[in-house]
Amino acid sequence: MTLAELRRWTIARNWGETRKQDLESFLSNYSIVHSNGDLCAEWAEVAQSAIRRGRPRPITNADAWIAVTFVASTRGPSPHSPGHSWHFRLPIRASLL
Repeated sequence: MTLAELRRWTIARNWGETRKQDLESFLSNYSIVHSNGDLCAEWAEVAQSAIRRGRPRPITNADAWIAVTFVASTRGPSPHSPGHSWHFRLPIRASLL
């Protein structure tokens, strides 16, 4: 989602090809994580968790993708993978939700 947002931003601000190429060059230093079944299952949990806890302002869909991707990249295999059982919890302050 974040990559798409960055590319949309360049269109919205009428960036020329040189600036767009500079952005792509900068982004080449980072990994792109594509969705899969495990990541989608984690996203569903995170997206619903604020509502389940009664938070007045639930996390947005895009922010849930970013959070899940970050946590998955730092924790290793999903709890939905065979042999793994860590419970997914985001260390996000309630005021941010």
